[in-house]
Amino acid sequence: MFTHLNIDHFEWEPLLSQDDVLVTQTCILFIKTNLVLTSVATELIFYDYVATPRFWKEIEPDAYMYAPDEDTWEWMKAFFGEGYCELR
Repeated sequence: MFTHLNIDHFEWEPLLSQDDVLVTQTCILFIKTNLVLTSVATELIFYDYVATPRFWKEIEPDAYMYAPDEDTWEWMKAFFGEGYCELR
């Protein structure tokens, strides 16, 4: 099994510059994006078991449309924070 983690990943490194903060913010944005994409994909995969779908609408049997409601859009804006790019 291969992994790139080593002892350096466990050491404390304080943020020294604005560039470090930008890198950290970018990493957090990538993590948040992956969480939302996992949620969107999981809802579609288990659509038949979701009581109240947030991201998808069934438009005909076995055909779905990505259609988040207004509450879901507002949640995503709050989750991603400032700089959120709306893709509607």
